[in-house]
Amino acid sequence: TGNWLKKNSADDRALVVPATAHGIYTWGSPIDQPLDVLANSPWAQRDYVPFGTPGNRRAMDAVEQALTTGGEVPGLSEYLNRAGLHYVVVRNDLDPDQLGYVPTTTVKRTLEASGYKRVTGFGPVMTGGRIAADTPVQVEGLYPR
Repeated sequence: TGNWLKKNSADDRALVVPATAHGIYTWGSPIDQPLDVLANSPWAQRDYVPFGTPGNRRAMDAVEQALTTGGEVPGLSEYLNRAGLHYVVVRNDLDPDQLGYVPTTTVKRTLEASGYKRVTGFGPVMTGGRIAADTPVQVEGLYPR
């Protein structure tokens, strides 16, 4: 994911969704976002610890809430574009047993209904449930603006 973003979106910021409270993945619990060390291009995510300004927090909360609808969110692409978020990275390897888990299928439906198209993905396409412990990091898809 980090290499793809560097090659295709080196100067554009990507939004990583859905949010996670504690960085608990099906393959382990690094607590921190793996892109911290894997990405050389800018990215953002909604953190449960409120880093940044109150306005940034409200904007990220609004996006996360919209992504849980599973339906069309009119103006989502334009909203993210104005915020400087030009790709959406859908994590496919969050532990579904963690508190507050949002299924990637719901996020994907929201993005597609809102006009986004998947451009690539890494790892197996999952339909939900647990992922084998030895499976590498997976991303459901990358969606351009």
